Order: sequence, then structure tokens, then C-alpha cells
Amino acid sequence: MTNLPAIVIAKKARSKPPGLNAVGIRSLRIKAFVVTPTSTAIHARLDSGADITLMSADYWKSIEPTIRPSLRTGAKIQLQQLTCSASIIGYIHTKIFVETQDQRIVQFDIEAYIVEDMKVPLLLGEDFMTSYELGVIRKASGQCTVYASGGTIPITASTSNRYRLGILVRKTYPGSTFLQRKQARVARKRPPLIYRTNAPTPVLATKSMSIKPGHCLNVPITLPQDLKESWFIESSILTEDGQDILAAPATLVTPDSPFVPIANPTAHPLSLPMGPKNDSYP
Repeated sequence: MTNLPAIVIAKKARSKPPGLNAVGIRSLRIKAFVVTPTSTAIHARLDSGADITLMSADYWKSIEPTIRPSLRTGAKIQLQQLTCSASIIGYIHTKIFVETQDQRIVQFDIEAYIVEDMKVPLLLGEDFMTSYELGVIRKASGQCTVYASGGTIPITASTSNRYRLGILVRKTYPGSTFLQRKQARVARKRPPLIYRTNAPTPVLATKSMSIKPGHCLNVPITLPQDLKESWFIESSILTEDGQDILAAPATLVTPDSPFVPIANPTAHPLSLPMGPKNDSYP
């Protein structure tokens, strides 16, 4: 018999009734000054579920024209696609300034994609947090400390207010229409993750998978042979009539990495069937 190491029971700092553990939980935010340390402070949301940093187009336009970062476009921006009324119009390079707990001002360089119809002024993604080695000590009260540069720079953070990003979550190719509920119901039965332009044929899971309760798996998908671009998928929580919740973080799908992480936050296993093998792309 294998000798297992001693099991240590972690102590919860907060406790909720069954089924309500997520109630009151919100993402973290920090107070930041964009472009200059004398600009008007905003609350920048920290989102480790987003691969890239996003800035609201309305906020970008509100920056004083003489110091507003120039909008950049080109091949790089073609790698990103959002759906519904939201769209990426370009990206910028700029700086943000944040006050530390010991009353210093720390400067961060950021690259942010400018998104129309986004309600949050600035969302700092995984690219930002990895670049500056951000870590966090969380408190059940909601008052937390973010540490940058490997723990050498402490920054006060708090849980964000309840608000919507303003970006509805769907996975599409350019030119495809907004997925309606009927399409979503069909999608759940044959787990498509991306839809071709002007065609109902979905990109399918390449194998059947079962996700344990509270676990997340990278689901392999089939991409069209002519796909040469990468697409941004906004984080989503999908449910049908209150049943079988599927959760996916914001990520990029590329031909070199044809996977989409799918989480099962429910209390029972969730099965994802493989797509039919006889499906082909026009």
C-alpha cells in the first residue's frame, strides 16, 4: 500500500449555505492613473481569466487629446474578434500609475486593446499580471493586497462593484450573425465552440469528455483547414433552463493550440459528446 503524505484540512475564512458559495464574490480592482500620475483615477479590474488587457473605447476617447495614446492597427489586431455589438478597433501602448501601500507611485507599461461597448474602463488581463509577476493575498472581507515584481511592491486592492462588461459572449468567425437561443440549444447537444461564416457547420469537439464536478479540462476542437487566424473568446457562463452550467474563461483559439478550457462548476459530472465524424466544412 502506498504511503500517502499527511492530509491538511484547509480552513475557510468564509462560509455560505450550499449552492450559495459564489454569492457576493467579485473580481479584484485597483485604483490606477492612466498615461500620467496626475490624471483622474479609475478602477482597473484585474481579470486572470482574460488573456489580454482591454480598455473601453469610451474611456480611451475621454482621455485629453494632447496625451491620448495613439490608436494602432494592422495585422496584430486582426487576431482578435469580439461578437455582438462589441468590437476591437485597435490597440495602444501606454502607462498606468498605481499608489503602493507605502505611499510610493509605481509605473507599469501596458498594451491594451480598445473595445467598443465595454462598460469597464480598464481590464488588466493575464498578459499584464504575468509580465509583472502579480500575486495576491486575499481576505474574506474583500480587502486584499496585490504584490507586483515578485512580491516587492504591495498594492491595496478591493473587490469590484457588481457590473456587466457589456460584451456578450459568443464564439464566431468574422461576419457571422449573433447566435440566437435556438442555435445555442443545438450547440449544447453537439458542443460547437466556433461557427463558420454564413454556414451552420460548427467546429466540433474531437473526442468525448467527462468533466468532474469542480474541474476544468482543455477540450480539443476541430478547426477548418483554411483557418490561419486566432480568435478572442470572451469569458462565458452558459446554461440552458437552469441546467448543466458550462463555464469558459477568456482565451485565444489558434490553429497551433485548438483547445478551449471548459469548467464544470456543478455538483455532478458533465459529459461533452464528440462531434459527428461525418461533418465536413464547405
